[in-house]
Amino acid sequence: MNRPKLWISFLALLIVISVGTYFQPERRVMRFYNRNIDEMKSIIDGSDEQLKSLEILNDITVRRWSGEHEIIQFDVTGAGIVPTSKYYGFFYCKDDVPASYQNGNEKLTAVSEDEWKWKGSGDNRG
Repeated sequence: MNRPKLWISFLALLIVISVGTYFQPERRVMRFYNRNIDEMKSIIDGSDEQLKSLEILNDITVRRWSGEHEIIQFDVTGAGIVPTSKYYGFFYCKDDVPASYQNGNEKLTAVSEDEWKWKGSGDNRG
Protein backbone atom coordinates (compact mmCIF):
# COMPACT_ATOMS: atom_id res chain seq x y z
CA MET A 1 0.00 0.00 0.00
CA ASN A 2 1.41 3.39 -0.94
CA ARG A 3 1.58 6.38 1.40
CA PRO A 4 -1.46 8.36 0.11
CA LYS A 5 -3.75 5.33 0.49
CA LEU A 6 -2.36 4.70 3.97
CA TRP A 7 -3.05 8.30 5.04
CA ILE A 8 -6.57 8.22 3.58
CA SER A 9 -7.30 4.97 5.43
CA PHE A 10 -5.92 6.43 8.65
CA LEU A 11 -8.02 9.61 8.31
CA ALA A 12 -11.16 7.61 7.50
CA LEU A 13 -10.63 5.46 10.59
CA LEU A 14 -10.05 8.56 12.72
CA ILE A 15 -13.28 10.14 11.45
CA VAL A 16 -15.29 6.97 12.15
CA ILE A 17 -13.92 6.75 15.71
CA SER A 18 -14.53 10.47 16.34
CA VAL A 19 -18.11 10.37 15.07
CA GLY A 20 -18.83 7.19 17.03
CA THR A 21 -17.50 8.77 20.22
CA TYR A 22 -19.39 12.03 19.69
CA PHE A 23 -22.76 10.27 19.32
CA GLN A 24 -22.47 8.00 22.37
CA PRO A 25 -25.67 8.37 24.45
CA GLU A 26 -23.79 9.32 27.63
CA ARG A 27 -21.98 12.12 25.81
CA ARG A 28 -25.24 13.36 24.27
CA VAL A 29 -26.78 13.62 27.75
CA MET A 30 -23.78 15.53 29.13
CA ARG A 31 -23.73 17.93 26.16
CA PHE A 32 -27.45 18.61 26.61
CA TYR A 33 -27.06 19.11 30.37
CA ASN A 34 -24.05 21.44 30.10
CA ARG A 35 -25.62 23.48 27.30
CA ASN A 36 -29.02 23.94 29.00
CA ILE A 37 -28.62 23.71 32.78
CA ASP A 38 -29.06 27.44 33.42
CA GLU A 39 -32.31 27.61 31.45
CA MET A 40 -33.66 24.50 33.19
CA LYS A 41 -32.73 25.83 36.65
CA SER A 42 -34.68 29.01 35.97
CA ILE A 43 -37.97 27.13 35.66
CA ILE A 44 -37.39 23.93 37.63
CA ASP A 45 -39.76 24.92 40.45
CA GLY A 46 -42.49 25.97 38.03
CA SER A 47 -45.44 23.92 36.86
CA ASP A 48 -45.08 20.90 34.61
CA GLU A 49 -46.58 22.97 31.78
CA GLN A 50 -43.90 25.65 32.20
CA LEU A 51 -41.17 23.05 32.26
CA LYS A 52 -42.45 21.23 29.19
CA SER A 53 -42.83 24.55 27.34
CA LEU A 54 -39.06 25.05 27.21
CA GLU A 55 -38.05 24.89 23.56
CA ILE A 56 -34.86 23.02 24.45
CA LEU A 57 -37.00 20.08 25.60
CA ASN A 58 -38.75 19.44 22.29
CA ASP A 59 -37.56 15.81 22.05
CA ILE A 60 -36.83 15.21 25.75
CA THR A 61 -39.31 13.42 28.02
CA VAL A 62 -39.78 15.24 31.34
CA ARG A 63 -41.53 13.67 34.30
CA ARG A 64 -41.98 14.68 37.91
CA TRP A 65 -41.77 11.76 40.35
CA SER A 66 -43.03 12.20 43.90
CA GLY A 67 -41.59 10.42 46.89
CA GLU A 68 -39.63 11.26 49.99
CA HIS A 69 -37.54 13.56 47.79
CA GLU A 70 -39.37 14.71 44.65
CA ILE A 71 -37.35 14.53 41.45
CA ILE A 72 -37.76 15.83 37.92
CA GLN A 73 -36.44 13.29 35.45
CA PHE A 74 -35.16 14.17 31.98
CA ASP A 75 -35.05 11.20 29.57
CA VAL A 76 -32.76 12.41 26.79
CA THR A 77 -32.35 9.34 24.60
CA GLY A 78 -32.71 5.59 24.50
CA ALA A 79 -31.19 2.68 22.64
CA GLY A 80 -32.18 -0.90 21.95
CA ILE A 81 -35.37 -2.89 21.68
CA VAL A 82 -37.57 -3.64 24.69
CA PRO A 83 -36.88 -5.53 26.97
CA THR A 84 -33.16 -4.92 26.50
CA SER A 85 -33.41 -1.20 25.87
CA LYS A 86 -31.42 1.38 27.82
CA TYR A 87 -32.49 4.87 28.77
CA TYR A 88 -30.11 7.80 29.15
CA GLY A 89 -30.84 10.99 31.01
CA PHE A 90 -30.55 12.76 34.33
CA PHE A 91 -32.73 14.03 37.14
CA TYR A 92 -32.95 17.07 39.36
CA CYS A 93 -33.72 16.89 43.08
CA LYS A 94 -33.91 20.19 44.91
CA ASP A 95 -33.06 18.30 48.12
CA ASP A 96 -29.77 17.30 46.44
CA VAL A 97 -30.04 13.58 47.15
CA PRO A 98 -29.45 10.67 44.74
CA ALA A 99 -32.39 8.57 43.53
CA SER A 100 -32.99 5.51 41.40
CA TYR A 101 -34.84 5.55 38.07
CA GLN A 102 -38.34 7.02 38.39
CA ASN A 103 -37.62 7.73 42.06
CA GLY A 104 -38.13 4.05 42.91
CA ASN A 105 -37.47 2.37 46.22
CA GLU A 106 -34.33 0.51 45.11
CA LYS A 107 -31.39 0.75 47.49
CA LEU A 108 -28.55 2.99 46.28
CA THR A 109 -24.91 2.02 46.68
CA ALA A 110 -22.16 4.64 46.50
CA VAL A 111 -19.62 3.96 43.74
CA SER A 112 -17.71 7.21 44.28
CA GLU A 113 -18.35 10.64 45.78
CA ASP A 114 -20.47 11.67 42.77
CA GLU A 115 -21.76 8.30 41.51
CA TRP A 116 -24.36 5.87 42.79
CA LYS A 117 -25.79 2.62 41.46
CA TRP A 118 -28.96 0.64 42.04
CA LYS A 119 -30.34 -2.76 41.02
CA GLY A 120 -34.03 -3.48 40.61
CA SER A 121 -35.89 -6.61 39.64
CA GLY A 122 -34.70 -8.66 36.68
CA ASP A 123 -32.06 -6.84 34.67
CA ASN A 124 -33.17 -3.34 35.71
CA ARG A 125 -30.27 -1.28 37.02
CA GLY A 126 -28.68 2.11 36.79
